[in-house]
Parts: sequence; C-alpha cells; structure tokens
Amino acid sequence: MNLRQAANYFVNAKRVENVSDKTLQVYESMINEMVDFLGDIPLEEYDANCVRNFLSYQRNREGRFGKLSDATVQKYYSVVRTFSRWIQDQDYTVTSATRKVKSPRVEEKLPEALTDEEISRLLRYLKAYCAERVQLIFSFFLDTGARLSEVVSLDVDDVHLQDGWVKVYGKGRRERILPLGKTLRRDLETYLAILRPMIAQEGEKALFVTQRGTRYSKEGLATLVKTKLKKVNVTGHYGPHKLRHTFATNYLRNGGNLEQLRIVMGHRDISTTQRYLSLVPDDLFKAQQIASPNDRFQQQI
Repeated sequence: MNLRQAANYFVNAKRVENVSDKTLQVYESMINEMVDFLGDIPLEEYDANCVRNFLSYQRNREGRFGKLSDATVQKYYSVVRTFSRWIQDQDYTVTSATRKVKSPRVEEKLPEALTDEEISRLLRYLKAYCAERVQLIFSFFLDTGARLSEVVSLDVDDVHLQDGWVKVYGKGRRERILPLGKTLRRDLETYLAILRPMIAQEGEKALFVTQRGTRYSKEGLATLVKTKLKKVNVTGHYGPHKLRHTFATNYLRNGGNLEQLRIVMGHRDISTTQRYLSLVPDDLFKAQQIASPNDRFQQQI
C-alpha cells in the first residue's frame, strides 16, 4: 500500500466516524498536503524523518499572510499524528511515524479582550448608527461567549426564551446550553415577535438574518463584527473571537465560577479556561486581600 491510498482510507474512516464537516476538511487538506510534499511513497517508507521534513517545510514556507504561526504548524503536527496513529491501529505493520517526533512548541498568547472603555464606545456607536438587529447580534456575542460558527448556525427552534437559554452546536457537534441574561432575553423576545418576521424570508430557520432575510455566512458575520470594531478604534485584533474573550473575562470579573465558565465556553480542559484568569489581575489582587490565608493566620496570634 502507498501513502496516498492510506490517506484516502483515513479520510473515509473519519467520515464514517461522523466527525464534523470542518474537522473532516482539515484532515483531508493537511494530509493531502503531506502526501503531495512527500510523494506517493510506499507506506513502509513513511517514517519520523518524513514527518520532520514536512513540518520543517510548513514552518518555513510563506502563506498568504507571511510565515505560518506556531499554532498552525502545531495543528499540522496534530493532524499528522492522528493519521500516523490510525495507520498503526489498522495493523498495517508499520510504526507510528510521529512516535519519535515531539510536538512543536507554541508560544502561549493571552486572549485579547475589549477594555471597558472600548465596550462603552462600541455600545454607544451601535445604538446611534446600527439597526436593532445588528445591536442584538453584538449583545448575543457579549452575553453568551458563543463562537462565530455557533451563532451562524443558530435556528429559531434552538431558542427557549421561557426557560432562558439557547442550544448551540460547538466543536465536534457537541450540544451546549447557553443561559441568557435578562436584557438579552427581553430583546430576543422583541426581535422574534416583531423585527424578525418583518425581515426573514419565508421558510428561513436562522435566528439571526441579514438585511435580505437570509442566514449569515461565517464570512459575512465576521466582516460585520470586524467593521464595527474598527469603527470604534479597537486596539489589537478584530473579530468575533475578541467578543468571546470579552465575555469570559467579564464573567470572571463579575464573580462567575471558573468551572461554570468552562461549561458555558465549551472547553474540554479547564486549563484552556484558566487563561482568562491572567486578564483579571486586579480582581485577583482584591480577592487575595480578602481571602489571604496568611493574613488570617497572623490575626490569630
């Protein structure tokens, strides 16, 4: 068996496992890139050196926006490792090619969130210049911490206003319940009762619709968010994920529990959620002044 045939079998196996379309596209694209780079070699020749050469190529090549980030190279490694382990599990009498290849190091970057002043500027701008429909979309991002893909795929049937929550489908098609704040709940009720019926095309199921009454594409909604953030001179990165980071930071700042935040955000690992603690150092300082064990010990002397 040659490498390309094994790659095709791998992609088909993942399709049968019913992984998400996005994940399947990533697997297929990255593995085929590796096969194109290495050539359709016999499977027995696919080893650790092949993987190292491919990752080295990825680290040094120029993408559309310059060299690939460490995180992107690490993603290539992760996909290749999954493929290599799958080959070994199929009893093709080959050793996993990534067994002796360490994962590339990724520089840990803190998530970027909007400052309180930027949030105020954004909300004032939206209220003055944007339709209520657009204002509601931003409110939804800021109140739920939902991902772009989750907001785009939301249907009206996923909204349960009487109970105060919506159901989204996160990574790996995992369902997740997002509770709604009082203000967002009220505004969604008005939107569904009055505004959306005036805009949405007949038969459209999407919760949030464009001016034309159709579901947003991911690119379309991302562009909307970026445009509005640029209008109010937000520093650093633009985009929907910054609103997600803003939600998480303020959730903790307002007394939210870390484990509860993990569930709401859809993180599998609590370490992913813990990154947001570094964005609220003042709050941690204040908490230490209140809860310092040593202060209490000293007071007992």
